Amino acid sequence: MSTCSYKSPKDTKFKCDRERDNSSIYCCFHEPIDSPKKIHPETFLERLETLLDNNDGNWVGFNFPQNMSFGNIIFNSPIDLRFSSAKELKFDGCTFEKKVTFSNSIFSEEVTFSSSTYEEDVDFSFCIFEGNVVFSGSFLKEINFQKGEFKKISSFIGTYKGPVNFSNAIFYDAVTFRGGWNHSLTAKCGAMSMTGSVTLCINSQNKERSTSFFEKIGGQINKLKEFTKGKYTFFKNKLAKEIKHRSDKFKKFTRRVWKRVTPDNSTKRNPLFHGTVNFTDVDFRRPDRTKFINVDLNKATLIGADLKGVHFYDVNLWQPSLRRQGLYDEVYAIETQDRGYLKRMLPRLEAGYRNLRITLEENKDYATATDFYIGEMESRRRQKSF
Repeated sequence: MSTCSYKSPKDTKFKCDRERDNSSIYCCFHEPIDSPKKIHPETFLERLETLLDNNDGNWVGFNFPQNMSFGNIIFNSPIDLRFSSAKELKFDGCTFEKKVTFSNSIFSEEVTFSSSTYEEDVDFSFCIFEGNVVFSGSFLKEINFQKGEFKKISSFIGTYKGPVNFSNAIFYDAVTFRGGWNHSLTAKCGAMSMTGSVTLCINSQNKERSTSFFEKIGGQINKLKEFTKGKYTFFKNKLAKEIKHRSDKFKKFTRRVWKRVTPDNSTKRNPLFHGTVNFTDVDFRRPDRTKFINVDLNKATLIGADLKGVHFYDVNLWQPSLRRQGLYDEVYAIETQDRGYLKRMLPRLEAGYRNLRITLEENKDYATATDFYIGEMESRRRQKSF
C-alpha cells in the first residue's frame, strides 16, 4: 500500500512513511484540517494513543481536527510536533515526562495548555498563535517562545521553574503574566456534639383491676399520646435554643480565627518566574493591555523591550549585588568582566533604564523609579570612562 506523501516544508529530508488513509494521498494524521476526509477528533485521539503505546513520538506536521482535546494523558516519550497545525486545541491535566517540540507550528484558533505538568523542555519557538492562548501549569525545565507571534489575547499563569525565552516575540494584543499566592488556613477546635435521649417506661401492675386487654392497650396509647405531645413541645423549644446558642458560639469562633490569620504565616507568594527570563527585543504592540502581576523580574533581561505604558503590579526588580532595584542586564554585564561587552551594552542599558523608569513613573511607583534613575545615571557615567 502507498505511503503518505507529506514532506516537511523546511526539512525536505523528512517524509512520512505511514500508510495512506482510504483514497487520500495523506495518512490520517497529515490530512488537512478542512478536508472532508478528516476523521473525527475521537477517532484521531484513539490513533494517537496507539502511537503513544508504541512510543512513537514522531508527530511532525500533524494536522489536528477542530475541537481536539487531551485530558489527563501521560506522554512518556519525546513528542516532536514541528510544523503542525491545529484549531481549538486543548491540553488539560496532562503530564509530559519527556521533551515536547511545537516549533514552527500554527494554531489558527484558541489554544489552552491548562493544569498540565511539563517535566522536560518545551519548545514553542517560531510558532504563530492566531487565537487566544492560555499557558498554565507547572513548567519544570526550559520553555522557549523565541520569535513567536501572538495575534490575540495571551495569558501566562502558573509556575515556570526553569529558564524562559521570549526573545524577539511579538504580542499583537493583550497579554498577562500572572503569578499566584498559596493560602493556607489551619484551625483547631474541640469536637462539638449535641446528644439527647428520652427513656419512656410504663409499668402498670394492678391485678385487681378488671379491665379487658383492649381497654388496657387503649389507655396506654392515650397516655403515650399525651406524654409525647408534651415532650415534643419541650424538646422543640430546647433544641431551637441550643442550635441558636451553638451557632452564635461558632460565629464568634470563626471571627477570632480569621483575625489571627495574617499574610505572614498563612500566605506565601508564588511568583510566575523562578529562573532567568529573556525579554530581549520583545515587541508589545498593545502596552496599555499588557500586565505583569506578581512576577519576579530580578533575573529578566529586558534590553530592547519597549515597556512604555505597560502595567506593573507587585513586581520584584531587586538586585542584591547592586543593593537597589535595577536591571538584570546590568548585573550580567558586570559579572562577565568583559570590558568590550560592557562598553557595547552601556548605551542600551541607559536606554533600558530610562524606558522602564518612565513606565514605573506612569505606574506611580516612584520609589522603584528612583532606583532606575540611579541606574540610568550610573550607565551614563560609566560611558565617560571608556
